[in-house]
Amino acid sequence: MFAELKRRRVLPLVGVYLGAAWVGVEFSNFMVERYHLSQGWVDALIAMVALMLPAVVVFAYNHGAPGPDRWTALERYLLPINLLIAITVAVLVFGDRPVGAMADTLERADEDGQVLSRTVAREGYRQRLLLFALSATADQANQKLALALPKLIEASLSGDPFIEPESVTGNATLLARLRRSGAVDGSQVPTALRRRVAEEARYEWMLSGQLDGAAGGWKATLDLAATAPGAVEQRIVVQGARLTDLADAASSELRQIMARQIGSPDFASSATLDEQFSANDQAVAAFLQAFSAHAIDNDQRTASAHLDRAIELDPSFARAYMLRAVVAVEEGRQGDAQKDLAATLKYDYRLDDPAKFRARSISYGLSNQPQKRLAVLRLWTELHPASAQAQIDLAHSLRWFGGDPEATIQAFRRVLELSPSETQIHLTLAELLAAQGKLGEARAAAEAFAAAEPKSESGPLWLGRLALAEGDFGAAVAHAERGALLRPDLVGPLLDLAEYAALQGQWEQMEAQLEAARGVAGEATQEATVACVSAQLYLLPGWRERALAQADHCAAVASAVVSPLSLAMDVKLPFSGLRTEMLGLQATLADIEQTLTGFDGEMRKIGAFARMFAYLHAEQADQAEAELGQLVEVLRAWNRQDLDYLVSFARGRIAMLRGEARSAAEALAAGAAQYERSSHRFLGAAGFLSVHIAMLDFELRALLADHRIDQALQRGERAIGQFPGAAAIKLSYAEAAAAAGRAELAAGLFAEVERLWAGADERAIPRERIDALSP
Repeated sequence: MFAELKRRRVLPLVGVYLGAAWVGVEFSNFMVERYHLSQGWVDALIAMVALMLPAVVVFAYNHGAPGPDRWTALERYLLPINLLIAITVAVLVFGDRPVGAMADTLERADEDGQVLSRTVAREGYRQRLLLFALSATADQANQKLALALPKLIEASLSGDPFIEPESVTGNATLLARLRRSGAVDGSQVPTALRRRVAEEARYEWMLSGQLDGAAGGWKATLDLAATAPGAVEQRIVVQGARLTDLADAASSELRQIMARQIGSPDFASSATLDEQFSANDQAVAAFLQAFSAHAIDNDQRTASAHLDRAIELDPSFARAYMLRAVVAVEEGRQGDAQKDLAATLKYDYRLDDPAKFRARSISYGLSNQPQKRLAVLRLWTELHPASAQAQIDLAHSLRWFGGDPEATIQAFRRVLELSPSETQIHLTLAELLAAQGKLGEARAAAEAFAAAEPKSESGPLWLGRLALAEGDFGAAVAHAERGALLRPDLVGPLLDLAEYAALQGQWEQMEAQLEAARGVAGEATQEATVACVSAQLYLLPGWRERALAQADHCAAVASAVVSPLSLAMDVKLPFSGLRTEMLGLQATLADIEQTLTGFDGEMRKIGAFARMFAYLHAEQADQAEAELGQLVEVLRAWNRQDLDYLVSFARGRIAMLRGEARSAAEALAAGAAQYERSSHRFLGAAGFLSVHIAMLDFELRALLADHRIDQALQRGERAIGQFPGAAAIKLSYAEAAAAAGRAELAAGLFAEVERLWAGADERAIPRERIDALSP
């Protein structure tokens, strides 16, 4: 038999066939990689080569011998039947694979004109993977490493254009949602909840698992599952001597499984995590500890200490420098942040694309180059069109630096298209649309949030704020009460109810709601919020002593739970006017300097805002004007047009102090109009509510000083419609009514003023003006 096969040269001909087939397979593999075609082409060709072997053997047996031969009847039927079977099997097995290109090669110029080339998967061929925090066994020494390890896996997968990975610990919205469901740190999430969260956020895959110590290294047991109904989890067990080895091994397994499912070519990352992070395992562990402290625990001091250790162990650890820069910004240390960003960019060859783009955008932001920052973020979204994080960063930058509200709104809507899990974006859209006067669209956005998060109080609270903007106190209160029913354990609904009571002059009801809020404030953040809002609201009835006590309490509590920058900007500096009135100018200026201790560069300039208000309350126009000049410079550098109303308010107050009534009235009217167009209008007591009330009050007084009585009456009537509980506005309106000879109106308003200020501190009452109006 063997001699006959040899005579007919069957084996050589089959060998030639297999050799030619191998060349064809290699060529098809080249075409797949070159033109980003589906790997299904190669798989189908290999299957057809194997299936055609019977026909090739028969052909070689009949025609391999030297000399003439004939086609047999068997061949006439076998060859076409075999070919038909091969084609049919290939179509049935691989027919669902994509036929055309799955990706494109894009070339774009960056902000410096350098051309970047990237492979970008086409729409429909990108798979989104949600990485849940890992858990650790009881004998695992460090749970923090397990929580942050998905960030390593995410980075290792980032080079594959067909996979868009995201870790839960890096997504504040998802992490907050899991916490509301009982998963405090995002780990040990029940399977049903994982699947629901991933499905609703439109992730095609989800990963969870456990990290254990192993002999000589680490072991991870991972469960990968598609979010499609009926999908079965696939278990992956990987080991590594170091954390980076472990994450690289895990990403390799994940990439192979997902590539088989979607038929994508192999795009294994060209850089290992040793190159992207650090080859020093202790440095990587310190970085992961820092990331957990920063992202999960909001403990910036601990994060900074771990990052110092990581950089000490590996002085070229680019990601550690970048995270330390972020921490420095939150602590107001701009100089340190810029140094760390310079080091980040020096070693940016160790960063993947997302990290590079983020580092450059932060750097341009700190150096006041908003247009370059926007250019970097636009490039990031073009080269990584499926990246929700890129779109989020671009949308927020457009909001603060773009100057185009419509483009900003469209950018945030694109975020929701990419990642519906970012439900908070609905409320951002509500705020932006409301500031544009599109209250109907804003209401629709708030209702969309309420539908997406039916157990959250934020939807009803925003609907209440929108109702208040339309002057409907009843609807506003009803929405806030609905929020209180949904979340009786949170202070937000109670604070809104307190504010609505205060705006209507219902002091007892206001105080009752504030007391209720203090009763449910279970954590320091909520306690600080209640104190700050109380301080703002106590200014309305003239309770200056109590307002100052609450402001001090807010600062004391918040100092332990917020960054120094937030403490300065959101907690201490806004009360500089109150402190000046109660403690004196010099004590307030000293307090401002103490608050800014440790701040440097542009961050120190935020003190101009507080000093300006201190000088205004001390009625020192020249000093206030000098600080205003510095504040304008800062706001222009930061492109914060949303705070223009503060500039107009200050200019109006300075003009009043100088006796320039007409200029004061014009500036204050402009400031009130700017505030009406600002999103701060919808923040209430959490924003600059007291500034708005003061702006309207001083505008009325300026109009009176300029003898424009009719305008003052019209403005006063409108103002008390907005703030029926603002005694200061009613007093100015009463003065306008008296000047117009409308004694009955003036008397009625005066009686209201006396009622509203019945329990006010003496220093809060303008006694001379009261006596002048007194019957």
